[in-house]
Amino acid sequence: MILILNILDRNNGTWYLVGGNKIIKDYNFIISQDKNSILFELDKFLKDNKIKLKNINGIILGVKETSLVQIKVIIGIINTIAWNFNIPVISKLYYTKEFIKILPSLIKKISKEKKFKPLKAEYKHKPNITISKKKPVFSITK
Repeated sequence: MILILNILDRNNGTWYLVGGNKIIKDYNFIISQDKNSILFELDKFLKDNKIKLKNINGIILGVKETSLVQIKVIIGIINTIAWNFNIPVISKLYYTKEFIKILPSLIKKISKEKKFKPLKAEYKHKPNITISKKKPVFSITK
Protein backbone atom coordinates (compact mmCIF):
# COMPACT_ATOMS: atom_id res chain seq x y z
CA MET A 1 0.00 0.00 0.00
CA ILE A 2 1.14 3.54 -0.78
CA LEU A 3 0.34 6.55 1.38
CA ILE A 4 -0.06 9.90 -0.37
CA LEU A 5 -0.23 13.40 1.04
CA ASN A 6 -1.54 15.89 -1.50
CA ILE A 7 -1.38 19.57 -0.53
CA LEU A 8 -3.64 21.73 -2.68
CA ASP A 9 -2.90 25.06 -1.02
CA ARG A 10 -2.07 26.61 2.37
CA ASN A 11 -5.35 25.38 3.86
CA ASN A 12 -6.38 22.14 2.15
CA GLY A 13 -4.88 18.68 1.99
CA THR A 14 -5.85 15.10 1.21
CA TRP A 15 -4.46 11.80 2.47
CA TYR A 16 -4.83 8.86 0.07
CA LEU A 17 -4.24 5.13 0.36
CA VAL A 18 -3.39 3.42 -2.92
CA GLY A 19 -3.36 -0.31 -3.53
CA GLY A 20 -2.00 -1.43 -6.88
CA ASN A 21 -2.81 1.49 -9.15
CA LYS A 22 -6.13 2.37 -7.54
CA ILE A 23 -7.08 4.85 -4.81
CA ILE A 24 -8.65 2.78 -2.05
CA LYS A 25 -9.40 5.53 0.47
CA ASP A 26 -9.15 9.29 0.59
CA TYR A 27 -9.53 11.82 3.35
CA ASN A 28 -9.80 15.59 2.82
CA PHE A 29 -8.81 17.87 5.68
CA ILE A 30 -8.18 21.49 6.59
CA ILE A 31 -4.60 22.45 7.42
CA SER A 32 -4.70 24.63 10.50
CA GLN A 33 -2.03 27.15 11.45
CA ASP A 34 -0.75 24.48 13.84
CA LYS A 35 1.14 22.29 11.35
CA ASN A 36 0.72 19.33 13.72
CA SER A 37 -2.76 19.07 12.21
CA ILE A 38 -1.18 17.12 9.33
CA LEU A 39 0.00 14.44 11.78
CA PHE A 40 -3.29 14.52 13.69
CA GLU A 41 -5.24 14.02 10.45
CA LEU A 42 -2.89 11.20 9.35
CA ASP A 43 -3.38 9.44 12.67
CA LYS A 44 -7.17 9.76 12.35
CA PHE A 45 -7.10 8.56 8.72
CA LEU A 46 -4.97 5.49 9.52
CA LYS A 47 -6.99 4.56 12.62
CA ASP A 48 -10.32 4.94 10.80
CA ASN A 49 -9.04 2.57 8.09
CA LYS A 50 -7.24 0.19 10.50
CA ILE A 51 -3.89 0.70 8.75
CA LYS A 52 -0.47 0.63 10.44
CA LEU A 53 2.46 2.63 9.11
CA LYS A 54 4.57 -0.54 9.08
CA ASN A 55 2.26 -1.82 6.30
CA ILE A 56 2.99 1.17 4.03
CA ASN A 57 5.42 0.46 1.15
CA GLY A 58 5.91 4.03 -0.07
CA ILE A 59 4.95 7.63 0.59
CA ILE A 60 4.25 10.21 -2.09
CA LEU A 61 4.05 13.94 -1.41
CA GLY A 62 2.24 16.09 -3.93
CA VAL A 63 2.16 19.86 -3.56
CA LYS A 64 0.16 22.07 -5.87
CA GLU A 65 0.68 25.39 -4.10
CA THR A 66 1.95 26.51 -0.71
CA SER A 67 4.64 28.57 0.96
CA LEU A 68 8.30 27.64 1.34
CA VAL A 69 7.89 27.43 5.13
CA GLN A 70 4.98 25.02 4.77
CA ILE A 71 6.96 22.91 2.29
CA LYS A 72 9.88 22.66 4.72
CA VAL A 73 7.60 21.65 7.60
CA ILE A 74 5.67 19.10 5.54
CA ILE A 75 8.83 17.57 4.08
CA GLY A 76 10.23 17.32 7.61
CA ILE A 77 7.10 15.44 8.69
CA ILE A 78 7.19 13.07 5.70
CA ASN A 79 10.94 12.45 6.03
CA THR A 80 10.62 11.66 9.74
CA ILE A 81 7.83 9.15 9.22
CA ALA A 82 9.56 7.51 6.25
CA TRP A 83 12.98 7.40 7.97
CA ASN A 84 11.48 5.77 11.06
CA PHE A 85 10.00 2.91 9.01
CA ASN A 86 12.57 2.94 6.15
CA ILE A 87 9.79 3.72 3.66
CA PRO A 88 10.75 5.06 0.21
CA VAL A 89 9.50 8.60 -0.49
CA ILE A 90 9.12 10.74 -3.58
CA SER A 91 7.57 14.13 -4.22
CA LYS A 92 6.08 16.21 -6.98
CA LEU A 93 6.22 19.86 -5.95
CA TYR A 94 4.22 22.57 -7.71
CA TYR A 95 2.47 20.30 -10.17
CA THR A 96 0.20 21.99 -12.72
CA LYS A 97 -1.99 19.17 -14.07
CA GLU A 98 -4.77 17.52 -12.09
CA PHE A 99 -3.26 15.29 -9.40
CA ILE A 100 -5.20 12.25 -10.61
CA LYS A 101 -3.54 12.62 -14.04
CA ILE A 102 0.01 12.59 -12.65
CA LEU A 103 -0.70 9.88 -10.07
CA PRO A 104 0.07 6.85 -12.34
CA SER A 105 3.58 8.14 -13.10
CA LEU A 106 4.18 8.82 -9.39
CA ILE A 107 3.05 5.31 -8.45
CA LYS A 108 5.35 3.87 -11.11
CA LYS A 109 8.25 5.98 -9.80
CA ILE A 110 7.73 5.04 -6.12
CA SER A 111 7.49 1.33 -7.01
CA LYS A 112 11.11 1.49 -8.26
CA GLU A 113 12.40 2.89 -4.95
CA LYS A 114 13.56 0.31 -2.42
CA LYS A 115 14.62 2.31 0.66
CA PHE A 116 14.31 5.69 2.31
CA LYS A 117 16.16 8.64 0.75
CA PRO A 118 15.20 12.01 2.26
CA LEU A 119 13.21 14.54 0.29
CA LYS A 120 14.67 18.02 -0.11
CA ALA A 121 12.71 21.25 -0.09
CA GLU A 122 12.59 23.04 -3.42
CA TYR A 123 10.96 26.39 -3.97
CA LYS A 124 10.39 27.12 -7.63
CA HIS A 125 8.87 30.58 -7.38
CA LYS A 126 10.66 33.89 -7.48
CA PRO A 127 11.02 35.39 -4.01
CA ASN A 128 8.50 38.08 -3.19
CA ILE A 129 10.56 40.34 -0.95
CA THR A 130 9.15 43.74 -0.13
CA ILE A 131 10.31 46.61 2.04
CA SER A 132 8.24 46.93 5.18
CA LYS A 133 6.08 50.04 5.45
CA LYS A 134 6.25 49.91 9.25
CA LYS A 135 8.29 52.60 10.93
CA PRO A 136 11.38 51.04 12.51
CA VAL A 137 11.56 51.04 16.29
CA PHE A 138 15.35 51.36 16.28
CA SER A 139 17.91 53.73 14.92
CA ILE A 140 21.40 53.18 13.58
CA THR A 141 24.11 55.39 15.01
CA LYS A 142 27.88 55.58 14.78
